[in-house]
Amino acid sequence: MLLNNFEAILFDCDGTLVDTEYVNAQSIVETLKMNNWGEVTIDYVLEHWTGHSTAFILTALQEKICRDIPDNFFDFTIDIGIKLLPTMMRPIDDVLPFVKTLHEMKKPIAVGSNGSKPSVFASLEAGGFRPYFPDRLICTRHDVKWGKPAPELYFLAAERLGVDVTKCLIIEDSPTGTEAGIAAGATVWGFIGMAHDKKKVRASVEAEGAHRIFESYKDIADALGVQLQKQAA
Repeated sequence: MLLNNFEAILFDCDGTLVDTEYVNAQSIVETLKMNNWGEVTIDYVLEHWTGHSTAFILTALQEKICRDIPDNFFDFTIDIGIKLLPTMMRPIDDVLPFVKTLHEMKKPIAVGSNGSKPSVFASLEAGGFRPYFPDRLICTRHDVKWGKPAPELYFLAAERLGVDVTKCLIIEDSPTGTEAGIAAGATVWGFIGMAHDKKKVRASVEAEGAHRIFESYKDIADALGVQLQKQAA
């Protein structure tokens, strides 16, 4: 099976394992409104800032609303986002059975996310993934000097697994993450099943060099030769 060609599978988090893109976007909108710092729409955030680093978003946000924003802006969004998780996080079909199956096959897996450690841990907990990813195998922007599109997060995830990153498969949902995976020398598959604009995201992920693109985890599992476990009703 194709799975055997890879030493490990590395996952992004938001939009790849858990669909928290709307949570993250809404937390930005609410933080701005709560502090009277300006206004942007959730659609604007999703279209222009999904997958980017917090440093990029902060700079872009200041340019958008034409005013300075405190450097601790994302401390506010993290707190709001964690509160929104129970009501706004949407499930991604077949991803939990896919991860569980890889775990039971003893295929090394890890997470590399541009998100903050508190929000990524909370998201994975809410999605039911924590039994499969111990703390040290959840790499976030707090663990590296440079987030995506730099490859550091994936270098770190592979190092912690004890594998060669160039022999890893990375599953990403954004052009920024795809760029990071390609820069790391890995094989990158794009997952666009939860994309706000699938056509646009497909084109941007392709442009960054994704080797294949999928709209479902069933298709990813089939491509790898993995038999998904059925979820309990």
